[in-house]
Amino acid sequence: MNSAKTETLYRLRETISNWAFYSTYGLQSDKIRRSVLIEQTPKLNEDAGNLSAVLFFLMTEHRRAFDEIQDLLRQIVPAFTGLTVKARGGPGEIMAFWREGDQELTLADVSDGILRLLCWMVLCVMPNPPSLICIDEPDQGVHPRTLPILAGLFRRASQRTQILLATHNSYFLTQFDFGEIAVMRKKDRNIEFLKPAHSQVLIDMLADFGSQELEHLHRSDELELLP
Repeated sequence: MNSAKTETLYRLRETISNWAFYSTYGLQSDKIRRSVLIEQTPKLNEDAGNLSAVLFFLMTEHRRAFDEIQDLLRQIVPAFTGLTVKARGGPGEIMAFWREGDQELTLADVSDGILRLLCWMVLCVMPNPPSLICIDEPDQGVHPRTLPILAGLFRRASQRTQILLATHNSYFLTQFDFGEIAVMRKKDRNIEFLKPAHSQVLIDMLADFGSQELEHLHRSDELELLP
């Protein structure tokens, strides 16, 4: 194998190894709620068990990103007043703390929905993100009123890296532009990938009935049947 092919394969391997895959169902709340060791340049684990370590890294090394998370939380949780990370547990261990008014809580005290939101926020504001981030059903387990904010966060992050989201949530789907949506459907034992924006039938329907028709079609499974 010549050096040019070797270099190409090496770069391909490096690119693929940098991809990140997450699922709402893979997050381990019990791990997230524990104290963790400090990490020098942490990457959020698939189970998010090192969330406090990643937040500490952002708080100390990338304050603007950390403050962006706090600003987003204030939009979602009116009682929220601040987030910090400090020593807790054994030597070298830390934990994130959540403040509501004069009350300070650890991550062990907040809801699963808040933990999930923190994970997605961290992924979206991290410096030097993976070249591809895939998340299975990030809308699950969070309050519906947070979905427009969450969609906006993913859209901004997509300006820095490629993000692929999977969802069965009709309302979450409508938070994205028509051209950003793709449908996976099973037909004749094969999996097909299609872009609704390429369907003239759907384009005409949306022109006649408005963008809310997209949510109706998704709920009724008609979206997958369009030519």
